[in-house]
Amino acid sequence: MRNIVASPQAGELRETAAALDRALVARAALAELPGRFLFALDDGAGDVAALAADAESRGGVLHLAGRPTDLPGTVDALLDAAQAFLDLRGDEWRVHDLPDGAERIAAALGGAVTGPRAVPAPPTPPPVGWFDRPDGSVTLGMGVPLGRLDPRTAQFIAAVDHPITITPWRTVHVHGLDEGVAETVVRVLAPMGLIFDANAPLLRVSACVGDHGCARAHGDSLAHAADIADDIADDERVHVVACERGCGAPSGEHRRVVVTGEPGE
Repeated sequence: MRNIVASPQAGELRETAAALDRALVARAALAELPGRFLFALDDGAGDVAALAADAESRGGVLHLAGRPTDLPGTVDALLDAAQAFLDLRGDEWRVHDLPDGAERIAAALGGAVTGPRAVPAPPTPPPVGWFDRPDGSVTLGMGVPLGRLDPRTAQFIAAVDHPITITPWRTVHVHGLDEGVAETVVRVLAPMGLIFDANAPLLRVSACVGDHGCARAHGDSLAHAADIADDIADDERVHVVACERGCGAPSGEHRRVVVTGEPGE
């Protein structure tokens, strides 16, 4: 139940995320949270804010299902909001499913909602490439095709031996590199299929797990997505699914492709 995301390039949030995780584990009652309940820490960039987390600290302010409140976005406030949700819920999984959920939770904490739902669009394209950091180091953002990272490639990333962040946008960031090491990492990992070009078509295609792991699937959505990536329009976002349920669909505008058999069908 410990679903926590933080702005991936905000190094100062790494300890806050760790502190939130420790505090969440320490509150045994919060083990009852639904599996989809999401905590988020946004440094003000609005990147993870696009996920409309149930309890979010955005620029130091508590947001509930994307709605701002007059409460501070501290670790304790995030956990208190989660407990208030548990106290108020019936069988709802998310704050936005609970009638007047944001208002009722804020009131339970002694505050109020101060504005409408404010959820920015997810970053487009996702943050991949070379990022110079204020401390002189380099962060490399690498796109993972269709979010599938094979064990050998994962071992090569781990061998870089620097802090790693896995993002909600099917990318991996490696932090704290000097320029020489960063250049070597690109030379080694790009031929292994990791994406460093923000304009690569594969970054605009996603897919459900398909028949690689779902009994409801009618085909190989992952293979079909890889097949069509080079043929999609430059401004198009496509999500491929193997049944009508449409699992894993991205937020924002996109075209859905339903696969019913082998790739190409």
